[in-house]
Amino acid sequence: MCSISHPDLPNEVITNTNMVYYRFHGVPHLYYSAYDQLFLEQTATAIKNAKHINKAFLYFNNTAQTAAIQNAQYIQQFIEK
Repeated sequence: MCSISHPDLPNEVITNTNMVYYRFHGVPHLYYSAYDQLFLEQTATAIKNAKHINKAFLYFNNTAQTAAIQNAQYIQQFIEK
């Protein structure tokens, strides 16, 4: 199952196996919008708090500008704290 952040879909982390696959596509502008730090922290925290998760794959597809790189670096630093 793939959880997704998309302008037309609900943002929720789905954890039905021991692995999470989450794609960030940009909200409100698909492929363009950068995510704010609070949203990234909430998503990372939801993944960390899931009891049976032992692996997570987070993909950033908001690549039309540099948002994906900045968002990925931020969430990596947040997770490593």
